[in-house]
Amino acid sequence: MSSTQSKFPSASREDWHALVSAALKGGDPQSLDRLDEDGLTIKALYDIASYVAALPDACAITRLPVNPASHIAHGWDICQPVMANGSAKDVNRLILDELQDGVGTIWLQGLQTADLAGHLPAMMQDVVFAAAGIHLDAGNDVMAQ
Repeated sequence: MSSTQSKFPSASREDWHALVSAALKGGDPQSLDRLDEDGLTIKALYDIASYVAALPDACAITRLPVNPASHIAHGWDICQPVMANGSAKDVNRLILDELQDGVGTIWLQGLQTADLAGHLPAMMQDVVFAAAGIHLDAGNDVMAQ
């Protein structure tokens, strides 16, 4: 059980709708929905069960590091920035701590591209890539070829 599960009581769909109705003072809950940059509706409140039932079972394999369909089934992705400015062992400890705390994606910032090949394997030690997304950000330190 995670630390948040032990501190907060479970809430039903009706509980959520009651809270939304109270916060909106009678306004339409759909007013919280937004369009993303592709014109797709992002719902603020949704039923996971309806999306899980609609997912295709034909192909259980994905070639992407994270299956986009799982974001629909499991909700938001929590992406945590981690600065890669320490030793590879220290950065690895930070990454593993964040993943253990429930982060779904690591945004590794401040990478030195000259040292990347030598340090990245140690930074990623014990990271399960099928379960976590990794975003590598070298910032302005980009080597021109």
